Amino acid sequence: THRILMLVGDDMGDFLAAARESPEDRVKAAEQYAGYWGERWVLLPNPAYGSWEAALYGRQFSLKDEEILQRKWESLRGFK
Repeated sequence: THRILMLVGDDMGDFLAAARESPEDRVKAAEQYAGYWGERWVLLPNPAYGSWEAALYGRQFSLKDEEILQRKWESLRGFK
């Protein structure tokens, strides 16, 4: 009896199951739905936490905090 016109979320996982994959796989999944972003799907990212964070260290929750932080730093890249 209802029709959804637009989805709004703060994490890619609100839209795609691939949000639990590697950063590269997340990009591929997002690109498959390029026509949806900003039209049917609106992402208001939360920079503090989300499925993107665990993807940076391969969802290896048994790692020590220092190793998780190191992998996060290694994932950062600057703009050119």
